[in-house]
Amino acid sequence: MPIIQTLGNPRMKERHWEKVSELVGFPIKPGPDLTLSRVIDFGLEEFHSRFAAISEAATKENNLEKALNEMQREWGEMQFRIIAYRESGTHILRAVDDIQLLLDDHIVKTQTMKSSPNIKPFEQDIM
Repeated sequence: MPIIQTLGNPRMKERHWEKVSELVGFPIKPGPDLTLSRVIDFGLEEFHSRFAAISEAATKENNLEKALNEMQREWGEMQFRIIAYRESGTHILRAVDDIQLLLDDHIVKTQTMKSSPNIKPFEQDIM
């Protein structure tokens, strides 16, 4: 059944289940108790299109979250090499080309993410 696929989306988090519960008017949580027969008994088929929108948003949010985590991982691995600048006692960054390329790439990705309607849960991380 399509409704089982929709509600069975593994990318749905607690906030998505709260929306589902709000929609139907009583708490629904994923787990062994949420069976096909209970879904039918609750009459949840009529909410399928709205559940589908919540499930789709969960998938898109998951993709954004993975992309954010990947960018953070890339910066975590970035090594900033510093060298002494002549005899001045100051230091400068060395090999900034790789840093600049990564920064430019992430700026573009971040701007694209910020325009997504699904970025709301990660707004603090992206600002």
